[in-house]
Amino acid sequence: MEPTVLMIEDDAESAGLMKLTLGPRGYRVLVASDGLQGLEMAHADPPDLILLDLLLPGMDGLEILSRLRTDPQTADVPVVVISSRDRPTDQHTAAEIGADAYLIKPYGLAELLALLRSLLSERSEL
Repeated sequence: MEPTVLMIEDDAESAGLMKLTLGPRGYRVLVASDGLQGLEMAHADPPDLILLDLLLPGMDGLEILSRLRTDPQTADVPVVVISSRDRPTDQHTAAEIGADAYLIKPYGLAELLALLRSLLSERSEL
């Protein structure tokens, strides 16, 4: 069964590119265009992994991450923050809230794929 990745990203081009990149590699990619939709989708059917942008309309990614971590349905789902914000304070805050990893845009495809494989294999060992 292919792993499900939920991408919470308001940039349709980035989300589409992620689908085109991960789909042929055996991932099922779902996209939420804002934080509230992402939270609803994650709660209704928890994915195997979440890719989360920080700069989102309405509710920022750090608030979404905090809510994901306090919801028993999603508390253990690996979350990779993907953001153009490269300040160490953002990375530190995301880690403190519970992000499993932080990728700075633009990132390499090999880096993303290795990270996904690592996080998903760790989760399957639990």
